[in-house]
Amino acid sequence: MVESYQGKAVESLLLCASELAVGQRVGLSSGSKASIGNRCWALDSLNRVPVTWPTSNAVESLEFSELVEGKVPPNALKGKVVLVAYGGPNIDTVATPVGQVGAHRAFVILLRAFYDKDQ
Repeated sequence: MVESYQGKAVESLLLCASELAVGQRVGLSSGSKASIGNRCWALDSLNRVPVTWPTSNAVESLEFSELVEGKVPPNALKGKVVLVAYGGPNIDTVATPVGQVGAHRAFVILLRAFYDKDQ
């Protein structure tokens, strides 16, 4: 939830994305809990929220070209959080419990696991 950057504590990308997704700030109690709205998650001693990775790396996605060409139904994105990211063959990959996964896809999987996590 909190990372160190140049010796300073900063919000993690996951934390920032969570705040943007729900339109609220996340409340943090160091080494204790993170909360947003009516949801609350326990933090470990390193201010992390342990999550369970899904059994596959399947993520709902659309081709950007289909979106700009008007091939995506108008309501397809209504009420959804949209991340625009490159997912081609030249993306860096990271090792995950489901194997090597593109960095952006891994972030989306992690964000979803965090958001869906039991409180």
